[in-house]
Amino acid sequence: MHAWRDTDAQQRDPGARRHRLLAYGDFADLCARAGVHVAEMLAQFLHDTGMVFHRQHLFDGHLVMDQSWALEAVCAVFTRVGAVYQTLNRLGGRFTRSLLDALLWRQRGLSADDQHSLLCMMQTAGICFIRRQISHK
Repeated sequence: MHAWRDTDAQQRDPGARRHRLLAYGDFADLCARAGVHVAEMLAQFLHDTGMVFHRQHLFDGHLVMDQSWALEAVCAVFTRVGAVYQTLNRLGGRFTRSLLDALLWRQRGLSADDQHSLLCMMQTAGICFIRRQISHK
């Protein structure tokens, strides 16, 4: 896990990074295979030392392996300068994933799955919320 994070951190191109989030179940499985009996204690230790970000009630319990990726992508949405800000301001702060993809995230190399993860992170952190659900046909 540590090697994944470090290898990804060396990638200058964010799109080349592969290990941004780790589902808690996958983490627990890794721990069991490595002989760690209390995965939650290790997750807490890794969080406390700054190696990962993990809170059970945030981000669907995922461990955020690449914290700079998440922070940069989320902060770019809320930066009060530039075309993204002007567009979101004109729309009253409302946005969709597809709008953020077109304005910002696609050019940063973020996949649709990455974008959904970021939106989930933003929702669970309380910095955005679902106003209405749009069905995709």
